[in-house]
Amino acid sequence: MKISFAPIQNYNSGARQKQTPSSDLKYQYNLNADTVSFGAIKKNKLDGYQLLSANYFKAPLEKFKDQEDFKDWARTSLSEKMKPDSYPCESELDSKEREKRLTEWRQYMFSDRFMLDHPTLALYVADSITKDLYPDTKNFPPLFDTESMKKTLNEIDVILEKNPKANISFPKKYNHNLKQKMLNAAEKFPDQSTNGRMYWVRVPSFEHDPEHIDKNLKIINCISAEAWCTKGHFASKYLKNGDFFILMDKNNPELSVRLEGEDKIAEVRDRNHNSNFGLSYLEPLKTLAQEKNLSGFEGEFQNLQRRQDVLNIAKEISADDIQNKNYANILRSSGIEVKELDDGMLELAKFQKAAKEFTYEDLGISENEMFKHIKKINGNANFEGTQVTNLGALKEIGGYTFASQSKLNYESFKNVKQGGRTFWD
Repeated sequence: MKISFAPIQNYNSGARQKQTPSSDLKYQYNLNADTVSFGAIKKNKLDGYQLLSANYFKAPLEKFKDQEDFKDWARTSLSEKMKPDSYPCESELDSKEREKRLTEWRQYMFSDRFMLDHPTLALYVADSITKDLYPDTKNFPPLFDTESMKKTLNEIDVILEKNPKANISFPKKYNHNLKQKMLNAAEKFPDQSTNGRMYWVRVPSFEHDPEHIDKNLKIINCISAEAWCTKGHFASKYLKNGDFFILMDKNNPELSVRLEGEDKIAEVRDRNHNSNFGLSYLEPLKTLAQEKNLSGFEGEFQNLQRRQDVLNIAKEISADDIQNKNYANILRSSGIEVKELDDGMLELAKFQKAAKEFTYEDLGISENEMFKHIKKINGNANFEGTQVTNLGALKEIGGYTFASQSKLNYESFKNVKQGGRTFWD
């Protein structure tokens, strides 16, 4: 009597729930009493891509009788994962943008000879680019680019040759290569206010560069911050109206300036899509406006200068506390009741940014460092407009949490007990 376990693909296709990690494949097996076999492929018999995929998916190799069986499973899984219309958004336009990008990836995966010969690699790539495409988010798969894909696979080959068991992030490597290619193709000029430490990227409008519309759309899609709508279909809408400038710190987008017409500033946003951005951007923005003779932002510049004047006064008053990193006094000066605990940690009645006009970062205080000393917030915690990315020693928030226009995400609160809802919008 021969016994075999026949794998049936059963992991989530289509729109997945946020609670289900996309990389956790679920399997079901049929046990047929007249076809049972205890033969199984071994990890040491797998090539680099097969081993990479097996480790990534935690695939039960004991259920596959040979490498072809494993490949067949990968082909079936890939077809399910890359089904058309499987990743809708709440917005119809966002759904179309996702489908447009996934169509290019599907065409590559189902026609490229190398990917056809390595279905386990194709499945690994497919899961990597679709794992965050939940219905209630505005995430998109990366744009497909043949050159960036080849470079990424070459890098993966080198890593696997040195360490066959390496844990590799395909999205991180691919997005880096794609972004670097787009930056190399973009028009750049140094920001004089930072002595060239930062630089500006100009993405010309359709009217100013009609011969390179597709290239410019790819540039703005690829180098925009995650919170910006120019990561998606809005890039086309904006470039129809005017040029788009992005302030970069190394390869990281910091500020966007959208024009209407030839020289009118229509909108400015920081990397969190916040229009009430930090004062550290004041000088780069003023320098850009002067160098490019931009108009339409005079009132906002006056408001920024007023905020700067208020900040200067606050710095002067709190100079000793800032220098000594006396977080308790600095928080108290922002109207927050602070209790200093026996273990040296702080318990706050609430949390909010330093003032309407400025943040703790503007004062010269690292908010991430400050949260290494904050253990509990009894009331509401409002992170809007702050620069916090790591909640450090924080263990509990008693009230509501407001995280829109912040740098925090779901993962940020994994070690924090929360008494009330978290608001992301």
